Amino acid sequence: LTLTLTLTLNRTLNRTLTLTLILRFHGAALPALTAVVQAASLNPGLGDLCYAALEAATTLLEKALLSAQALGGGDAAAVRDQAGALVGAVLQSGAGNLDLSDGEARVRTRGSVARLADVLGPAFAAHAPPFLPTLLTDLAQHPAVDQATLERLETRGYDEEVDEDLLIIEEAGGRTLVLQDSVLRDISRVLFCLVSVGASCPPALRPYARDVLARVFTLLSANSNAGAAPNPGAFEGADAAANANPHPDVRYCALKLLPLLPPCVEDGSVLARQSLRFLASFLAAVNDLVDATIETLDAVRRLLAAAGASLGDAELEAVCRGQCFVFKQCLRRKALNAAALRAGGEDQDTAVALNAEEDQLLEVLGGSIWASLAVGAARGGGVLEQLRVAFGRGLGLGDASAFPEEKQRMAAFLEG
Repeated sequence: LTLTLTLTLNRTLNRTLTLTLILRFHGAALPALTAVVQAASLNPGLGDLCYAALEAATTLLEKALLSAQALGGGDAAAVRDQAGALVGAVLQSGAGNLDLSDGEARVRTRGSVARLADVLGPAFAAHAPPFLPTLLTDLAQHPAVDQATLERLETRGYDEEVDEDLLIIEEAGGRTLVLQDSVLRDISRVLFCLVSVGASCPPALRPYARDVLARVFTLLSANSNAGAAPNPGAFEGADAAANANPHPDVRYCALKLLPLLPPCVEDGSVLARQSLRFLASFLAAVNDLVDATIETLDAVRRLLAAAGASLGDAELEAVCRGQCFVFKQCLRRKALNAAALRAGGEDQDTAVALNAEEDQLLEVLGGSIWASLAVGAARGGGVLEQLRVAFGRGLGLGDASAFPEEKQRMAAFLEG
């Protein structure tokens, strides 16, 4: 017992000493790095040094905050003060390599600024005004190539060396889209910055939330995914969003951002309801992309909590239809996987992996359905029981002859 206590005490002391040394090192290094950022920002030839020093200082601040929190949080305020000084120096400079009117400067700095927003939390609102308009500027980029590029492709064809950045998407009806992959990835990085700001400092996004929401809807409705064909399998009541096929990175970041927008405004339930109306039909577009469906259902779950009892009958019914549709599509794919397993051969391992993905989807779907039921309970007036009946019918729970295990899992969510 004595030996065990001694070893435990030594480990605790060593950890505390290590964290304390980390904090002291960061405290000594940060002023020097901040000075490098400021000095290098004024020399056009030292751009790489400026951005590297900024990234290094940001990493040190992140580690310093984690160390301070692990030691009880007493030094966290000092770390945030240092983060505020650094981000203030970057965003208020407006000169040289930190001139945010320059596109390259925005690209090279915004990742660090977004990470500093995470460190600062609500205090980032004081530094946001110069930064967020630049994100909206870059969020409005259009990935389509210019007319000259289209004409060159038509006359000379595709050149692997020159055109490696291009995504060529053949749409139904013979139309061809030519998009710039680099622009789409840059848009996804802008969205990720907005996710960081929205999660750490919702008030900073208040003036921009509605414009961002409209742009996110446009991005999610676009056909910009060269890796998958648009899904024609819409369900009754789905609108134009069911033809969406967004770039995977854009889709992932946009769906992370949507639930963060309602808390940014006073009447967030309005934005939540608009988002849910959109996502209810968006589920039809992604129904054969399991990862995309999981991302969408997670966004739906969080938005249902934001909308609460304000959600109308039509909106709640649309969400319910979308969730039931996802379940039916999941069972259809499970049937195909089961057939592949029975047939044996090379596809067996793939079928096992796909079944594991479908099981994960069912778990996320159950959480999303539970969130719908929570809205029904909040509304009262028998809405909860009506929803349970609608889900039981829409999920096909009355027929236990096929997929009894999966249906039992859904029934457990309904009963819970």
